[in-house]
Amino acid sequence: MLQRGFTLIEMVLTMVVIAIITLGVSSYLQLGADGYVDTVIRERQQGEARFAMERISREVRHAVPNSLSVSTDNKCLTFVPIKQHGFYFDFTNLTNQLNVVKPSGSSAGNVGDRLIINPSHSDDFFPPVANKVDALAQSARIEQQSTNSYTLKTTRIPTFASLSSGERFYTYDRRITFCFTGTELTRNGLIWESQQSENEAVMAKNINRVKSSFNLSSASLSRSALVQITMVIGNRKEEESQFSHDVQVLNVP
Repeated sequence: MLQRGFTLIEMVLTMVVIAIITLGVSSYLQLGADGYVDTVIRERQQGEARFAMERISREVRHAVPNSLSVSTDNKCLTFVPIKQHGFYFDFTNLTNQLNVVKPSGSSAGNVGDRLIINPSHSDDFFPPVANKVDALAQSARIEQQSTNSYTLKTTRIPTFASLSSGERFYTYDRRITFCFTGTELTRNGLIWESQQSENEAVMAKNINRVKSSFNLSSASLSRSALVQITMVIGNRKEEESQFSHDVQVLNVP
C-alpha cells in the first residue's frame, strides 16, 4: 500500500512560504494602521489649532481698544477684556461722579472694577509699578455704582487726563494673557482687585515655540489694531502644520 505525506523539504518550504505571506500581510496591515493613526492625530491637532485660534480671536475682538500688548520675544499676547461699556454725560472732569448710559443686556459693573476713558496705550490700564494706582491717568477704581452713575475713587483733579470724543467708557476687572510656553499654548488671567491669578488653561499642545509668535500692528487714527497669530504644531513623525490668522481690533476708545 502506497503511503503519502510531506517530505521534510516540502514541509520546510511550506513553512517558509507561509512566513513570507504572513510578513507581507502584517506589513500591509501595519501600514494601514499607521496611516489611520496619523490621520486621526492630524485631525485632532488641526481641531485643537482651530479651537485655539477661534478662542483667541473671539476674546481679542472683545478687548478694550488699545489694551493689547506683545512681549519682547513675541511669545505672549496680553489684553484687557471689556466687562461693560457705554456712554457718559454731564461729566465736568472735576468731580468723581460719572453719569452714564449703559446698553441694555450688558453685565453690571462691580465695586472694585476699573473704569477707563480714552485709553491710548496698554500702560493706561495697569500701573507700571505695583500699588501705584494714582499713576494711571486714564482709569479709576469704582467705589460705588447705581443704575446710571458711578462714583470713582480718585485723588486727581481732573480725574482723567483726556476725555473721549465719543463720550465712551469701558470697565474691566482683569487682564488675559495667551503664551507659547514650552510645547503648549496657555491662557492665564489676573484679576485686578484681588491680584489673584486664574487657573492656567492649556489651549493646544505639541507647539513649536520657536516658530510660533504673536505680532501686533498698533492702532492709528486711520486703521484698527491688527494681531497676527502664527502657530506651528508638530506630530510624532516630525511633520509640522502652520496656522496663520489675523484678528482686527477696533481702535475707537
